Amino acid sequence: MRELLFKARRIDNGEWVLFKTMCQLFKDNEELFALGVVPLGMKFDFFDFIDVNPETVCQYIGVEHSEHGKIFEGDVFRDSYGIFVMSFEDDLGSCGCCWDSFEGVGFAGKYLKSKHDDYYTMSMFDRGIKFIGNIHDDGFDIEKVEL
Repeated sequence: MRELLFKARRIDNGEWVLFKTMCQLFKDNEELFALGVVPLGMKFDFFDFIDVNPETVCQYIGVEHSEHGKIFEGDVFRDSYGIFVMSFEDDLGSCGCCWDSFEGVGFAGKYLKSKHDDYYTMSMFDRGIKFIGNIHDDGFDIEKVEL
C-alpha cells in the first residue's frame, strides 16, 4: 500500500513538519494563507493544529535515498546530467523505446540546470545522486547551485 505523507514549513518558526492529515483551511480575503495540520506523533485534537504555509506542502513520492531518506516533492538533487527537482508531472510523455503505453503522469525529476534541455530522470537510483536541499528551504537559490 502506498504511504501518504506530506511535509511543510511551519508558519510560526519555519521548521519542517511531517504530517498525514490536513485539517483546516484559513482564508484571508478569499486567499489561502495557512493550513492546519496534525503532525506525526501528535494526538489528534480538533482544536489543536500546527499552522503551515500551504505554498510549502510537499508530498512524499514513495522513494528513499540512501543518505537523505524519504524524498519529497521539491527536493533538489545533483546527478551526472545536472540539477533536478522532484515534482509531480502530468505531461511526461515517453521516450518511445521503453514504455509503449506509458501514461506520462507521476513523480519525476525535472532538470533546473542540465547538460540537456527539458530532460526528466525517470529512475531514482543512488549512484552519483547527491541531495542538495528543498526549493522551500530558507535561502535556497538555484542560481547559486553550481552545475
